[in-house]
Amino acid sequence: MKSKFFTFFFILSTIIYCIACSSSPSKRVQDIIDKTEEIVVYPPRAHEAYNYICEAISKEHSLSKADEMALTLMKIRAKDKCEFLGAISDSIKDVVKYYEKNGDSNQKMMAYYYMAGFYRDRQDYPSAIEMMGKGLVIFPTGNKFYA
Repeated sequence: MKSKFFTFFFILSTIIYCIACSSSPSKRVQDIIDKTEEIVVYPPRAHEAYNYICEAISKEHSLSKADEMALTLMKIRAKDKCEFLGAISDSIKDVVKYYEKNGDSNQKMMAYYYMAGFYRDRQDYPSAIEMMGKGLVIFPTGNKFYA
C-alpha cells in the first residue's frame, strides 16, 4: 500500500513540476499579451502598446519565470515598434538565455530577432548577424514569423 501511495505521489509531483516549468505563459498573462498584440501591429499605436504592457507588468505580482519572460519579450517587441531598443540589453539577454533552454522555436526565433535588433542599433553588425543566423538555424522553413 505504501508503495502505491509513493508512486502516486511521485507521479503527481512530476506532473505539477512539469506544468509549473512550462515555457508557456499563464492564461492571465496570455490575455495581456493578446491585448498588446492587437495594439502593436499598428505602428502608429506602438507607444500605446508599450505603455499598456508596462502598466500591466507593474500590476502583476509573483510571476512565474515563463510569465515574466513572455511579458518581457512582448515589452521588447512593443519598444522595437517604437523604433528604439537602446535600453533593453539586460532584458533581451535574459530573454534569450531563458528561451534557449525553455522556449519553443517561435519563442527562440523572436528572442534572437530582437537581440539581433539590439546589436544592429549598437552598430555591432557581426553580433547581429550571428543572432539572426541562430534564429534561422532553429526556425523551420515555411513557418510564419511576425515581428
